[in-house]
Amino acid sequence: MKNRRLSGNAKYSQEDSPSLEPKRQPARIVAGHSIEHPSSLSLPMVGLFRFGQIGPFLLFSRETWRKLVKAGKAPAPIRISNRCTVWTAAAIHEFLCDPINYRAQVVANIDEALK
Repeated sequence: MKNRRLSGNAKYSQEDSPSLEPKRQPARIVAGHSIEHPSSLSLPMVGLFRFGQIGPFLLFSRETWRKLVKAGKAPAPIRISNRCTVWTAAAIHEFLCDPINYRAQVVANIDEALK
């Protein structure tokens, strides 16, 4: 678009008019699935997941998720190392079934969490 000033009643010429077509963004790939087709997303019933894998299924940010975990309103994480935190598939599915009424269970160690 050229930088020129138009009067209040002036119309855009064909070449200057803003496109009404939505800009097509490339599809994001998360956990091997395309975000462009949400129906293709599915969360396996077994396994351990990092936040990047469960993020597309949540309606809030990582920080909100962290606050919910801290308050006991989301599944407790399992710390594998200093920089690797995971959640069990069973706990995530339980949370996603009823996020409003979910309350985290306290586990003593990883063996209890994986049962």
